[in-house]
Amino acid sequence: MPERIDYAAELGQLLCRNLITRHLHGGRTQVDPVISYWLFTGSRNSDGYGQITAKKNSDRGFPNRRPTAFLLHIVSFVADRGHGVPNDQQVSHLCDRRNCFNPNHLLAESVQANNSRKGCPGPLFCPDHGHKIASLCKHAPTKCIRPPNPDVICCLSIKHSHPDFGRATESLAPSTPDRPTPRHVSEQVGAAPTGLAAAIEQATEIPDSEEEGW
Repeated sequence: MPERIDYAAELGQLLCRNLITRHLHGGRTQVDPVISYWLFTGSRNSDGYGQITAKKNSDRGFPNRRPTAFLLHIVSFVADRGHGVPNDQQVSHLCDRRNCFNPNHLLAESVQANNSRKGCPGPLFCPDHGHKIASLCKHAPTKCIRPPNPDVICCLSIKHSHPDFGRATESLAPSTPDRPTPRHVSEQVGAAPTGLAAAIEQATEIPDSEEEGW
C-alpha cells in the first residue's frame, strides 16, 4: 500500500485554496445548478477520483523532483477545513460522485461509515415542487445528498394533474409554486454553497509566491 500523503503538511491550506480556485474556474469543471456538484472533467485515477499535480513542500528546493499527484477532493477538504484527514478516516462524498470536489459535499468519517453510504437513496424530493417527501437516509447527523428523483410523484402533483383528486380536503392543501426554479430545488436539497464553497465560486486567486508545479 502506498504511503499516505499528509495533504495539510505537503501543500498547506493557502496552496490548496489556490488550486481549488484555479480548477473550479479553469474550464475543466462542470457545476450543477441544482445539487451544486463540482464535477472535475480533467485527469482521474483508476478509481474515478479527480487528480491534479503539485510540488510537495518537502520537495521544494529540489528542482529535479517531479510534481506529485494529489486527489482533488482531499485538496478541497484541506482548503475548507484547514487540516488534514485523520489516519483512521476517509473523505466521504455525500453526493456519491467521485469526481465532485465541492467541500460542502465532503465529510471525514470512518471507513465503515463511508462504505455504508454506497447505494443510499437519500431524501426524496418532489421534482415538481421541490419539497421533501421522505428521508430514506439513515445516516446521522450528516445526511447524504441526492438529486430529486423524477419517478417520485407527490399528492400535489396528482392533484394538479387530476383536479377532482382530493377535492374534499382542497382547503387543507399547502400553497406551493407550480414549478420550482433550479435555485428553489437547490435550497430544498440543501446544496446551496456555504462557507469556503461560496467564497471560491466567486474567488480570485490568493497570492502565493511559493506556489509551483500545480
